[in-house]
Amino acid sequence: MRTNDFDFAVALGELAKKYKTAEKQSICLKSGHQTTPNLNARLAGVRHALSGQSKKRLSGNSGWVEHPRCPLYTMGKRHASLEQVERFSPLKNPPIFLAVAGFAQFNPDYIETMKAVKGKIADGNFVMISADTEQIQLDALKHGLSTVNLGPKPFEMGKKSAELMYNYLTQGAKPELDKYYLDYRLCDKSNF
Repeated sequence: MRTNDFDFAVALGELAKKYKTAEKQSICLKSGHQTTPNLNARLAGVRHALSGQSKKRLSGNSGWVEHPRCPLYTMGKRHASLEQVERFSPLKNPPIFLAVAGFAQFNPDYIETMKAVKGKIADGNFVMISADTEQIQLDALKHGLSTVNLGPKPFEMGKKSAELMYNYLTQGAKPELDKYYLDYRLCDKSNF
């Protein structure tokens, strides 16, 4: 039971399209580490959604261009991740900021730090799209400090896993599929 990382990231990329305001829209992708397979699949999925290909940086041909300093990698450090967001948020025309996992929003200082750019987020002048919908991230949405979050459904994963196990143990019914992928939870300021 899991989320298909590529498809999940395609959905993130589709969200980004809603915030495109320029002919060649700048975007900054954020990941954890260059060698993490599931996060690389997410980067590929976002690129595919925005350009139809998943192997190369976005160069503007599709109307999307990756900021020259991106993708950013957090290396699993929440303080560094938040500092990366801080560097981009005050820019006059910041790129759309899309994190393929929670990273900066998992930092307990995220809400306090991002209050400085709350007005830019509210006006759509700093778009913050993040994967995951954990409570700390929903709190950020509640305070107007994120644009939109898309997350897997861990409760549903657990429920489906238990159901499949129960059916096997009580009825001998093997799961019909080798892998089960679940859909996602979309959260914004209207439903945090």
